[in-house]
Amino acid sequence: MKVVAVANHKGGVGKSGVSVCLAGALVEGGHRVLVVDLDQQATASEWLGVRAPNALPNDDPHGVKLAEALADAGSLVPLVLGTASRVDCLPCGSGFAAFERSVAGTLAAERLLARSLGTLPRDWDFVFLDCPPSLGLVTVNALVAADLLLVPVEPKSASRTPILTVLRLAREVQGLLNSRLGLAGIVASRFQPRVQHRQVEAWLRATFRDQVFDSVVRENTHISESHAFQRPVTAYLPHSNGAIDFRALCEEFLARVGAGSFSSLQGVTHG
Repeated sequence: MKVVAVANHKGGVGKSGVSVCLAGALVEGGHRVLVVDLDQQATASEWLGVRAPNALPNDDPHGVKLAEALADAGSLVPLVLGTASRVDCLPCGSGFAAFERSVAGTLAAERLLARSLGTLPRDWDFVFLDCPPSLGLVTVNALVAADLLLVPVEPKSASRTPILTVLRLAREVQGLLNSRLGLAGIVASRFQPRVQHRQVEAWLRATFRDQVFDSVVRENTHISESHAFQRPVTAYLPHSNGAIDFRALCEEFLARVGAGSFSSLQGVTHG
């Protein structure tokens, strides 16, 4: 079972889309996948149909239950839900906002998620941790618990500092807290054939070289539509460009996993 943290220090770059739709492509290929939603905005939970869109806090027990389970070293098994798309989901919600505050001062607070993930049976081939856009305690927990880091990047000029920041944090976590953490890769998401996107994609490839996936996820309305219909794009519209892109990313991701070709994070944050 490989645990993959999907993270970046920026919102709107496609973290939840990559988590859900890459999971969907993997499930389509016969793999078993669990998406753990660690973002109180609960986009992945909505995408997979286990949380009502725009749920109010009083109608949303998922975030509170997740926060309590992590803080109390409780089992996560009762929180896992099946979905129509066969991607299992451990949902989140607005109640998760209190997590960092509630565990402040707790000994080894950065290891709470790793401890709770240890209660899960090894029923899945992959576990994706959909991280919030901040680099606070929740994201640190994800990096401590993960085997691999996957970084979606929307190729805009404003994306350069956030990617360097998340890679620097991951390097520190690898050095101090989780020596097995490797970089699965950087994926250009929400890509559009415009000058700025091409320039930033070229910078990514010049800076990080083979750490950048050859596959690119293009901006595609069918991906956002699949969120509204609460299914991965591969299940929502199998022949769309979005589905094609995620199948290509899935194939490349599996090739990297099979080859064990993961970069050490030491020295990767130059540029």
